[in-house]
Order: sequence, then structure tokens, then C-alpha cells
Amino acid sequence: MNKVTIYPRLMPHENIIWRPPGDKSISQRATFLTSLAEGTSRISGLLWSEDTINNLKSLKQSGVQIKTVGEDVLISGVGKYGYHTGNKSVNLGNSATSSRIMLALLCGQRGCFRVDGNQVLRRRPMSWIVESLRDMGAKIEWEGETGYLPVDVTGALLKGRHHRIRVSSAQAVSALLFAALLADNPTRIYRKTKARDHTERLFNYFGFNLVDTGDYLELTPPNKILALDLSVPGDVSSAAFLVGLVAMQRNPGLSLTVKDVNLNPTRTGFLDVIRRMGADIDVLEQGTVCGEPIGKVVIRSGRKLKGVTIAGDAFVQSMIDEIPIIAAVAATAEGETVILDAHELADKDTDRAFTTIELLRQFGISARSIDGGLIIPPGPFSSPGTVTVPNDHRIAMVAMIIASCCAQETIIHNWDVVRVSFPGFLDEFNRIGHAVADSELKLWGPHSLEEVGV
Repeated sequence: MNKVTIYPRLMPHENIIWRPPGDKSISQRATFLTSLAEGTSRISGLLWSEDTINNLKSLKQSGVQIKTVGEDVLISGVGKYGYHTGNKSVNLGNSATSSRIMLALLCGQRGCFRVDGNQVLRRRPMSWIVESLRDMGAKIEWEGETGYLPVDVTGALLKGRHHRIRVSSAQAVSALLFAALLADNPTRIYRKTKARDHTERLFNYFGFNLVDTGDYLELTPPNKILALDLSVPGDVSSAAFLVGLVAMQRNPGLSLTVKDVNLNPTRTGFLDVIRRMGADIDVLEQGTVCGEPIGKVVIRSGRKLKGVTIAGDAFVQSMIDEIPIIAAVAATAEGETVILDAHELADKDTDRAFTTIELLRQFGISARSIDGGLIIPPGPFSSPGTVTVPNDHRIAMVAMIIASCCAQETIIHNWDVVRVSFPGFLDEFNRIGHAVADSELKLWGPHSLEEVGV
């Protein structure tokens, strides 16, 4: 098990300018959509991580041709119904987003398929998407335990239906929208709450007939999809960890400018929260890329923070992946922070409410759970000496952030799980903190595709 040692360090007086890696959510949706097109699409700014490598590998296993030009990816689409597999099986590794969208797309293809993932993904619930797909005529059978991967899929003619989503996750809406592309008539989706809308923005960018009334979405499937080039903005979720670290510093003199970052309002709740806490932060929107607003974020150290209450389904969804780092920032504030309406944390790589609380407790913070959320009292942090983090990339990054705020060094085991979304995190962290790993972490990139058979 790999380990990293985090050492105490006086934070630098420095103005750091940084572009975060490509947005993971958009990267995965972009590759799927372009794979259904007729023609070749060029995607720039794609995230290179374990999740996106598994995403591209699953497309190659489904008959999609993928090449690289420098850092860009060329995807030669196979059309709406062109997926096929030689070995009848696709494995999505750790990615719930890719597995649910891929499952939806395979249901409308012409053939038999098997969808699987690693042990983490096999513990994530699939019933709520399978039930909706079956309503459209999908033929899906549980191979093992009901409600979980692996599943066997027999392609079928999908029928547009009216769906009422029972979960807050955007993955439910996205998977059904992708399935709706393959249906023979319009599909209407009533959302439980407004969550990240990258699929809707991509569909609009491609010119699809997608109506959003606010209450529901309705997609009339296109006869065919024409290839378009795409650019992926920087990931605000990845940026949140370093933004949070700067906000946690009481001494002035450190600033971080995050450029070319996605500022989609369904993803920027974290920035709103730390502003409410009192952080010295500026957010400037500077344009759009493929329907997504982008801009820069400037965060400066030296402000006293205050505890806040965070509630409301849509607002919490806009920061659902950042709640662990919000909890860490909250522990440096004056007064308690209360987070409500975060039931979806249970459907992450771990039960993130539980693992966030356990991590804070290991560092001396008496965090506690409440129904659908958590309460974080103020610190200070104290190093436990050694921490073993679970197989959750966001918990691992938060552990490193917290450890950097302790007066003693901390050894963190299993830290390399950050490879799932942010393989370069250690290098970026060391621009502010001080960490030494016992071995180098594999950095994914275009060269990785050949290594994994893409």
C-alpha cells in the first residue's frame, strides 16, 4: 500500500496561477456523445485519469476507433446503433457515471453485452437506472446480486417514456437522456431536483431538440448525430481542494488564481459556500466553451472564517462532490457548520458522510452525523501520526489537505487512489504544501491508451 508523508510547512507568500485538469463529468459525457456521431470529433482538454482511461477503453471494446493527436483525442463515431463487442463485455473500472451511461446506451444497441466494474463500483446501486430503462423496453438481467453490477444486456428497440426521477443525482437524468437518443419517440424526464446539467448543455450544443420547462426535460431523438469538435474546461471539483487549502490559511500573503475553470452554476456551490464563510475570493466569468461558462477564480489567504448552514436539494447538489473539502474548511472556521440534504453522499465511492466524519475525527475534530448530513465543529486539527484512507479519491485528497494544516507530520496510506480523478494532485499540492511519496504515481496521458489496449 503506497504512502505519502505530509510535513508541516509555513505557507508561501506567493501568487500562484494554475489551470486544473479537464472536467471529469464533461469528459465522460463528451466521449460517449461523440462515439454516437457520424464522422470524427476532436476533443481537447480531456481529463487524463483512471476513470477516463476506463471510459475510453469501454468505447474501444464497443467498436469505437480512438486516436490521439498530441493531448487531443480523436473519436470516430459509429452512429447511434453501431456499438458491438468482440468479447461481449465492457468494464468501467471505478466510474459510476460511465457505467450508468454505457448501460443506457448498450440497451438500445443490436447485440448482447455484459457491463461490469471494480469492487468499488460493484457496491454502487444500479436499480434506479435499470428500472427506468426496463420501462423503455430494455432487457437487463442481474448476473449476481440484484441491484448491482455485473449485468447482462440484450439490445432492444427502446420506447420513449415519461420518467419521474427518484434520486437527486444527475447521473439518472444523464443516463436516460442518452437512452432517449436511441428511442423511437420522445422521452420526458421529470427531475427530482436540478443537478449538474452537462448532458443537457452538450445536447443543446449539438443542436438536439431538447425542451427544458424547468419542471421536466423532453428530448425528441435525432435521426442521426453529426460529429462536432469539443473543448473540456478545467474541473471546478479538482480546483476546490487547492482553493480550500488557501482559504484555510489564516496568514495573509498566499493567493491562487485558477484559470479556464468551469463555472457552471450547477457545480459552483462550493465557491458560494466559502464566500459565505468569509473567504477572500473573486469569481469572474469570462466566456463559454461548448455551452459551458468558464472563467477564473482568485482566492487569497488571511481571512477568518465563520460556520454556516448549508441546505436545499439543488444547492447541495451543486457541491455534492466538494462536501468533504467543505467539511475540512469548516473545521478551521469559528462556530459550527451544518450540512443538510446530502443523502446522496451514501451513493459515492464510499458513504462519504461517514468517511468524511471518520477522517475528521482522526484529526481531532468531533464531527457528527445527522439525518442526511453532518455537523462540523471548529478545530484545531491534530495529527494522528498515521492515517489509512478508504478507496475514495476525494477523501484521500482531503486527508492530505488536513494533514498539511497540522503541526506534526502525518503519514497517509492508500493516498494513490487520487489517480481516479486527479493523478497530478501531489505535484499541484506541493506548490503550497510539502509532501513526499514513497513511490511515484503513474500519470495517465495519451501514451496510456496503447498500454491499456485502446
